[in-house]
Amino acid sequence: MRIKDCSFVVCLTSSLISTNDGTSTKATQIISNKNKELILMVPALAHGNYELQVVRQVSRGSLLKEPREEQLETTLTIE
Repeated sequence: MRIKDCSFVVCLTSSLISTNDGTSTKATQIISNKNKELILMVPALAHGNYELQVVRQVSRGSLLKEPREEQLETTLTIE
């Protein structure tokens, strides 16, 4: 996953948000959280389109004053 303007991510929470009905499903586990790479495990999802949202509070090793929400620009499709 590549998030715009984010070369290092420390993830606080991540969710997949259904574009069909607006429901949110949180990732169950962070598998990898490295420079320019974030691999998440999510529970089984219903068929449909989803947007990935990540909340972080650290960027490039510095603590941010407020958590920031980033969203993947590509819609994810579960068939």
